[in-house]
Amino acid sequence: MRQIGVHAGQRRAAALYGVDESGQRWPAMNRKLRRRSKAQLRATAFHEAAHAVAMSQLGIRFLLVEIYSVPKECILSNGQCGFSLGCVVHDPGFKIGGYRQLDEVLCQLAGPRATKRLKPWLSWTAVVFASGQEDYNQAMNLAKELNLDLSSYERTARELVTMMWSEITAVAERLLVRKELSFEEVCAIINAPATPITP
Repeated sequence: MRQIGVHAGQRRAAALYGVDESGQRWPAMNRKLRRRSKAQLRATAFHEAAHAVAMSQLGIRFLLVEIYSVPKECILSNGQCGFSLGCVVHDPGFKIGGYRQLDEVLCQLAGPRATKRLKPWLSWTAVVFASGQEDYNQAMNLAKELNLDLSSYERTARELVTMMWSEITAVAERLLVRKELSFEEVCAIINAPATPITP
């Protein structure tokens, strides 16, 4: 496998991409993450489980929560192309509006907060940069739109994750086995009502 780009302006691209015999570029990240350690997969499971538990607890319906052994390409909130190691698939028929948008801020922050609890030696800034930047950006943009104090929601998200840690752990452990869970299955694990709250 030859590398593309040899001059300084292409070093970053060469680090991120390989070229096959036909000259087609493909993400080298796939090769690296194919060998992800169990610890990395576990961290992803806890991150996504926290989103799912927060949404279930707050009555915000979703279709599936998933984790991937191989990352999937996705479109980020800024319109750029990125890679996802897991996600919560939202229910398109469940609209969030009004005061429920405040709950959405908490749900976005729950994932990074779970990662911080799982890896307490990391700073909050490092957690956001490494695994929660997309979540944090969405929460920050929504907070600006609603004129909210994001720092107070960060504290509330931390308290929610602390209070629900046993439930988050249970969902994460099941995710590691099943790789995907439905809204109803998450609700059953955490003993939450499976009926979403009307927006």
